[in-house]
Amino acid sequence: MDAIDQLPADYMKVLYIALLNLFNETENDMGKQGRSYASYYVKEAFKEVVRCYHAEAEWADKCHVPTFDEYVLNGLVTSGYGAVMAASFLGLEEVAGVEEYEWLKSNPKIIKAAKMIGRLMNDIVGHE
Repeated sequence: MDAIDQLPADYMKVLYIALLNLFNETENDMGKQGRSYASYYVKEAFKEVVRCYHAEAEWADKCHVPTFDEYVLNGLVTSGYGAVMAASFLGLEEVAGVEEYEWLKSNPKIIKAAKMIGRLMNDIVGHE
């Protein structure tokens, strides 16, 4: 059974196919530029977002209220800012090499702070 067949709704299947096509196209483009490593880092960032969305879905399914620390750790990823940052590096061409992606992946304080601001802003606006 393909992964797409396991998705419960048609809209999810459409989105899944669109994302696969986007990642394949990006991988081809980056490969032509000699930067195939870039698509790897972006894919991994998006996989992390999906894993954290899944954790939130499990919490909801089990009526689990996460601790603040659990929520924040997960929320920093589900804010999407890390994945967006990795994707934005694609456009930096020669400026963003493996070293820069590794720096981003190491989650330094400035990146954590940006993710936290994004998460909290999203939560505040979502609550209003």
